[in-house]
Amino acid sequence: MVNKQYYSETYLRAFYDEKGYVYAGWLGYLTIEQIKNGCELVLSIVQNSRCSLMIVDHRLMSGTWSQSLKWLDSNFMPRLIEAGVKKIGFIYSKDPATQYSLNRFLELNDKYQAQVFSDQKTAESWLLGINQPSINTSTLTLKAGERHHIIPFEEIDYITSNEGVSQIHFDGELLTTNYTLSELIDILPKDQFIKIHRSFVVNSKEISNIHLQSRGKYTLYLKRIPRIAIPISRSNIHSLKEKFGI
Repeated sequence: MVNKQYYSETYLRAFYDEKGYVYAGWLGYLTIEQIKNGCELVLSIVQNSRCSLMIVDHRLMSGTWSQSLKWLDSNFMPRLIEAGVKKIGFIYSKDPATQYSLNRFLELNDKYQAQVFSDQKTAESWLLGINQPSINTSTLTLKAGERHHIIPFEEIDYITSNEGVSQIHFDGELLTTNYTLSELIDILPKDQFIKIHRSFVVNSKEISNIHLQSRGKYTLYLKRIPRIAIPISRSNIHSLKEKFGI
């Protein structure tokens, strides 16, 4: 593989991949200083390559890194986004503590597209837009398993996602597909479908009410499935309130 840039440290391997993305693979238990130094190296690759796509690989990473979240949110991520990054595929570690830190991190910023995966091949396919679903003006057409499905937009209640696999809840049915949430968001009507959480998109025509719970957390309920409470992330609640005049 020929790479424009390559950095290798005991805690990080980062390079520009010739396929068109920046790869950053973190290793072991990390101190906050290692995270800061590694992020600066990654940023320099992004700036020099002028690349908008990234894969951040945590498979060989262990332990919590929540101590760095404040710096990442207020310092590093604004600079990374300013450098042009628009889409990041994260690959989960098997360590629950590392996963927890990533889940917290994903709640902080919605200025870029992000999805979480369990392997690099799936993350890369999403990042590069391989095998995209198709639509017409009123239906979603996609392949799940060996079948092609045509789903009217009006029948979709909400969509959830976990590790790059999406579940479409529609007309009392559930369809599981390897298309990611971001892929589906890109093609669904933006005036009808709203992203309310990293893992949830809802049909705005089906929202019945928004409920404030304890500690400033919000959930919403849908008309056709009123017993299911769907979480709203803090980064999305303001725009949702504006849309519905709350």
